[in-house]
Formats: sequence, C-alpha cells, structure tokens
Amino acid sequence: MKDRHRIIGQPPQETPPTRANSAAFTTKGPVRDINADAYVKDDAAGFYAIADGVGSLPASAAASRFATKEALRLFLARRWHDAGAACDLQRLIGDVAAGFRTHFSAEGTPSTTLTLAVLRGLHLSYASVGDAPVILLSGGTATLLTRDHTIADRGRLFCSYDAVKTLGGSNVLFTSIGPFPPQVTCYPSLECPPGSRLLLCSDGLFQFLTQDDLAKLSANCASSTEFVGAIRRLSATSRARDNVSLILINLPGTETGHAAMP
Repeated sequence: MKDRHRIIGQPPQETPPTRANSAAFTTKGPVRDINADAYVKDDAAGFYAIADGVGSLPASAAASRFATKEALRLFLARRWHDAGAACDLQRLIGDVAAGFRTHFSAEGTPSTTLTLAVLRGLHLSYASVGDAPVILLSGGTATLLTRDHTIADRGRLFCSYDAVKTLGGSNVLFTSIGPFPPQVTCYPSLECPPGSRLLLCSDGLFQFLTQDDLAKLSANCASSTEFVGAIRRLSATSRARDNVSLILINLPGTETGHAAMP
C-alpha cells in the first residue's frame, strides 16, 4: 500500500533547512575577572549581534549587553524581520548609539564595539562598529568579510584577521558605540553559498586560533554545536588574555548546514 508521500520501506527524504540555525558561546577566559562581551541571536528573525565592551570593568559589560539587546529590540519593534521589509542597519546602529548615550549619561559613558548580521535565506546584510569580525566559512576556507576594525587597518583591506592583529595599533579603536556618534561601516549585501557558515566573534578568539584554524575546525565539525563545543574546550586550555565570544550560524542548503567540501 502506498503512503501519500513515499513508498513504505523507503526512508523519507530529508529536506534541507530553509532557515539559518546557530549556536553561541561566551567566556571571560582564564585571565580576565569580568566578561565584557555580549551577544544576542534570534534564528526565527534572522538577527545576530555581538559586542565587545572596551576595557574590563562592570561598565564595559553593561555597555555590550545594552548595545546587543537594544539592537534586537529595535529590529523587532520595527518589524524589519518581516518578509520584504527594508532593513537599514546604519540607521539601526545610529539609533542604538543614541539610546546608549541617553542610558549611560548619568554615570559617564562607557563604550563598546557592535557587529550586526541579518539573514533572509542566504541573503546577508551586515554592518559593524569596531573590531568584532564576520567570517564566511565555506568549502574549507575562511573569508574575512569585515574591514576598518581598528586604527591599524582603517582604510586598508586585509584578507586575514590574523594579519590585522599583528599590526601595531590593532587593539586601538577609532570609533565605537560610546559618548560620540559612531562611524558605522555598512557592507554591500551578500548572497552566501548554500550550506555555508557565518562566524561573528570577538577578537579574543584570535589569541589562540587563526583564521585557517577556524576553516579546518568548521570542515571537521558536522554541526554548529560541535564547533562551539570545540572552541569551548580550546578556550579553557588556552591562556587567552581576553574574553572570547562567538556566534556560529549554519545557513540553509544542506541537512547539517555545512557546505560540502569540493
């Protein structure tokens, strides 16, 4: 007897996911007393944000938490997650920054980086302030998608975040979410390869891993949970002097969310 969808005795055909799914991790690391990183992720809305508070003070942690949560709140309130809705990330970050200055005005204004990514299927919109990079993992390679992270690479293009971090001044921001309006770097929209992955992270990750390491790790991990678990273990045994945070996003296209190796 025939089933409406398949012949009995044959396994059902799996349908690749049509929406991104993600896993995330944050830690203060083995040296710092305070975790000044923060992230938010909403797979249903296709919205992801990561921030790295400047310094290692309670106010630094409050700064990154406010920026990420306010970005998600405004994004959802404006219904920019609806299909077909126009999403203006420059305006969004500007409004986050204005609210930030009002929120912290009574106690002195701390500062933070902020990187946003919005996904609609395979279509990526993203913007950044500061040095939290976005990296595309696909086909066994890792491609740096962001620029203008610090004074070291301002106005210069690099293929590798490792190279940026070897330069003098690579830990000095020229803009941030803080006491003054930020200089937002908005990027052209990108159509990502089916089944690829996106990584948003704080710069502390590069104290014990390189961009090539991340490409190899992604190729060897079948799921985002496995990838994040491996980073968690490596972070615990490293002597990284900074906080470490990341969001790994599996894009639609395969059952695992990972592009096949060529």
